[in-house]
Amino acid sequence: MATLEPFLKLPENRLAFDAVHKLLAGERISGSQKTPPPLIYVHGPSGVGKSLMLRHLLKEWRKTHRGHTVDLLTASDFVARFAEACDNKQADTFEQSFLQSETWVCEDLQAIESRRPAQRMLTLLLDEFSRRGTNVVLTADRSPGQFSSLESRLLNRIRGGLVVPIRLPGKSSRIQLLQAFAQSRSLPLTEDSLATLATALPVSPCELKSVVNQLEHHVRTRKVTLDKGFLKRFLKEETAGVKVSPKQIVNVAAAHFGVSPAQILSTSRRQSVVEARRCVMALSAELSGLSHTAIAKFFGRNNHSCVSQACKEIKHRLTEEVAWRQHWSALHRLLRISDQRATD
Repeated sequence: MATLEPFLKLPENRLAFDAVHKLLAGERISGSQKTPPPLIYVHGPSGVGKSLMLRHLLKEWRKTHRGHTVDLLTASDFVARFAEACDNKQADTFEQSFLQSETWVCEDLQAIESRRPAQRMLTLLLDEFSRRGTNVVLTADRSPGQFSSLESRLLNRIRGGLVVPIRLPGKSSRIQLLQAFAQSRSLPLTEDSLATLATALPVSPCELKSVVNQLEHHVRTRKVTLDKGFLKRFLKEETAGVKVSPKQIVNVAAAHFGVSPAQILSTSRRQSVVEARRCVMALSAELSGLSHTAIAKFFGRNNHSCVSQACKEIKHRLTEEVAWRQHWSALHRLLRISDQRATD
């Protein structure tokens, strides 16, 4: 059974941690006793620990608030349940199913971006929570200003609350995270080794955990020693290019973005699918060794320009958006892990 990783309060997550902690404790962050508890919106790239932080805080909160009700779900669950209620002609009672909660948490709000009816329902629900004084915490992988298809009323409700970021960890925080992950697995890593890894891998806590998992695999199954020479070879392999097939990239990216491989290969214009498809095309151009024409053919396209345009778009987003740099880094690591499993 998987164990819950230790949560570390770090400079990059301290503001979000303190804000949610005060909200759960019943403190007025706004400073006005007449103002209802604020909505808190926590945003940061995938893998920075938003869910882990919330579960840690809720676990501690439940110890002193037994009997209080907490509703925690993802935006994907919210969309699915709302769609089912509409299909069963129960949309009018859908809202009521949440109103007994004293704290309501909805994660990964980006999943609701292309769902206008669900957005309108969420707006109504947030208004009712405000009237009732219900604690509300929302999370997403982007800031409110980075949404392109969120209705203005819902966006206004979010911006009217407290918006706090969780950023990728700096070097000192990466050292602390690597040390905590290693200690939880009794993995012998010296201070020099931790510093070497932290310097070479400016990635998320989730990805650092993956690195420690890989090191543990080498130690337990291959009986290697985590000396300077081995770490140098390991890091060279971690940052080296890999040749993988577009099909493998499709499968890994589909799981990462929460869509199906068939959707990526389709002509669907749904935003989440289009973004995943562009990412796969750009990754294929970088990692497969195939020409743009061959990649376009794999996708059933007659013209290579779609691949060229995808590469251009992803390059721009990697330059402008931290969240996309995080996606790109995570997919490279997932593809390397997948490649290793295929050859082990």
